[in-house]
Amino acid sequence: MIQRIQSIFLFISAVVLILVLFLPIWSSSTAGTYNMLLDALSLKMLDPAGNVLKTETTVFITALATLGAINSLYTIFKFRKRKTQIKLGLLNLVVNLLLIGSFIYAIKVGQDLLGNNQWGMMQAGFFMPFISIICTLFANHYIRKDEKLVRSVDRLR
Repeated sequence: MIQRIQSIFLFISAVVLILVLFLPIWSSSTAGTYNMLLDALSLKMLDPAGNVLKTETTVFITALATLGAINSLYTIFKFRKRKTQIKLGLLNLVVNLLLIGSFIYAIKVGQDLLGNNQWGMMQAGFFMPFISIICTLFANHYIRKDEKLVRSVDRLR
């Protein structure tokens, strides 16, 4: 049932993870010399004029965000198997935690390239996995609630 509240939460989770692919995740700069910009596809080192000096690919971020979005959408259509939905929701939580870990790893690489230990500015893309985790937790809550309701009706028969 696509109109269920858990489906809405799972859809929001998928949309948020797709947004990770298009939004900047992190940026940092040293005192007027170099800038770093992290997005889902690359970690770029820029000079003050905006020319790219060095680029490192971050395909692992793209892969995890895509996997999480596909998992959320797939979970919506497994509405007849609530236990499977719960397991897929837990898998989505793990993927989101791995995505956050990959953000931190890429930020650490960027800090090493700049030669400073400042955290820099977290951009909008950094917070998207946290929103996805919250939506997935709410979805799992409502899926469990439906499963509990179905079991109570089966006991009455």
